[in-house]
Amino acid sequence: MDIHQAFRLLKLDAGASLEVVKRRYHELAARWHPDRHPPNSPAKDQATEKMKELNAAYTFIRRFSETHQILFCKQCGATNSRLKDANVEYAACGHCGNQLQRATPRKQRTPCGNARCSGTIGSNGRCNYCGKTVAEGRESSLAGEEGHRFTRSRSFARSAARIAKTLFLVVIACGSVAAAYLFYHHHEKVGEPVLPVRHPSVAAPPAGASPQHVEPRRAFFQAPAPVVVPEHSFYL
Repeated sequence: MDIHQAFRLLKLDAGASLEVVKRRYHELAARWHPDRHPPNSPAKDQATEKMKELNAAYTFIRRFSETHQILFCKQCGATNSRLKDANVEYAACGHCGNQLQRATPRKQRTPCGNARCSGTIGSNGRCNYCGKTVAEGRESSLAGEEGHRFTRSRSFARSAARIAKTLFLVVIACGSVAAAYLFYHHHEKVGEPVLPVRHPSVAAPPAGASPQHVEPRRAFFQAPAPVVVPEHSFYL
């Protein structure tokens, strides 16, 4: 038995309130009660079967109304059942797919009690993100504050240690590269042949001359002769 069949047995439209269902049940029970018919008659047996169906339908609707709620679609008129603990703020119709209930404006929404949660309180009184009520969110926020501070300090210490290790490795790498460069550069300088540096005042040796005609290296660095200026030149 489903909810629609139970309402049909009571000759009511789906979604009727529990008071209407109770009133209708008493009316049909007074009509189909077995005691109103003579014993050992076909009418009594028929009334007994009918009374069983009415009792089952009424019990099913009463239990269903304790855990579910019935919503009507304004577009197609279909009935939809949802759990009372469910958030029906964005519930869609099972027949046409349209939204059953208009969503609460953003400015009027109640934020979650947990400051670190970005959800809002839905139609069921719980956060649509973490599933907690406002009081539960506040308790979890206060309880997790100390843990959050400890985690934040520990993460900061880990980050500082990681940065120090990285800088140490960078310094070692730079020092290794600098040492290798200086080592190879020194060996290149030592291995190069030493060429004589000729002073501009010394004439170049003739082409095809033998090495003994080349002036010694110390002669290239001798200072040129001083220039003597006549005294009368200053009085001109």
